[in-house]
Amino acid sequence: MHRFLRSGDPADAARSTVDGRRAGPPQRHGSPTDRCCTARWTVRVLVVLFSVTLTHADDRVTLRPPDSAGLIVEIGVVADYNDVSLILKGGARPRTFASENVVAVETVRSASHQRGLEQFAAGDITAAAASFADATETEGRAWVRRELLAWLVRCAYRQGDQLAAASRFVELTISDPQHRFWSLAPLGWDRQASSPQLFAAARQWLVQPNEGSQLVGAALLLNDPASRPEALKQINQLARGNDRYIAPLARALQWRAGLATADPSDEELYRWRREIERMPESIRAGPWYTLGQAHARRRDGAESVSAYLKVLIAHADNEELAARSGVEAALALRSLNREADADTILREVVERFPNASATSEARTPISPPPHSGPAG
Repeated sequence: MHRFLRSGDPADAARSTVDGRRAGPPQRHGSPTDRCCTARWTVRVLVVLFSVTLTHADDRVTLRPPDSAGLIVEIGVVADYNDVSLILKGGARPRTFASENVVAVETVRSASHQRGLEQFAAGDITAAAASFADATETEGRAWVRRELLAWLVRCAYRQGDQLAAASRFVELTISDPQHRFWSLAPLGWDRQASSPQLFAAARQWLVQPNEGSQLVGAALLLNDPASRPEALKQINQLARGNDRYIAPLARALQWRAGLATADPSDEELYRWRREIERMPESIRAGPWYTLGQAHARRRDGAESVSAYLKVLIAHADNEELAARSGVEAALALRSLNREADADTILREVVERFPNASATSEARTPISPPPHSGPAG
């Protein structure tokens, strides 16, 4: 078994982050007997060093309290961890922490889980997917199994397998609608998700009782002319709900669908931006991309760049959408005669997302869209 410190960035699969500093690769530890012995862990918290004792069953949660710039460490067993909270057992009663205050979690992972991370970091995606799939078969902790499913979604994206990515994401959402991986949602924001097999699966998800499954199915079927009316009907229904993830995403999908027939007004764009800023951080990538597209349609060059860059900078977990956003931002910059800035963005896309499909465009000169002009 291995212990690891999660940072939440797939690019950091073989390293960890604490207090803004990168650490080295996760290290293999000794036998279970060794881990039962007293170990000293030191963390700088307001210039105070803490020593704690860990056993092989302990988890170590590093937190940044909202009213402090320092870090604290809590020891126990993580009972659950999603986008809302982390529940830690140990002591008189379970303790609950807001997920937004969690910096890192150190826990025990299986050999196949560890192997999958190493293979993914090395670029051996086929082997990584097999290792992660093996790990899901034996992992008993629901929150760790959700992490494994998220890695399988990433693997499917890297392999260009849209059906596998969507299937694994649906499984993830059924496990917990408030999971921490909504940034990976295969909702077809760039309109590239399309195949008969994918549409057939999407029709099945559309009629499942789980709203997350319905959302994925409806979003993908927006790209299928025959199923689009039914998909829009389901999206409109989900948009009227109260789920803090599904309802705002459904409303953003309404925006996306509306762009096919009309350009939004200034008032609508202002309202969209305000609504995105109120959404949970984990679901903002697709809505920001849609806002960027809306501004691009209106030839609002600077505004479209601003929206696209929010995806590129803050939502890199969805590599395909982040890379596509970078390419679109470069297009908009060139329409504003900002060639140097466009080249800088394209170099960043190539460096950060070498495996994304949009990156091939970033490696070649891009001409600005015809008839585009400076921001209005």
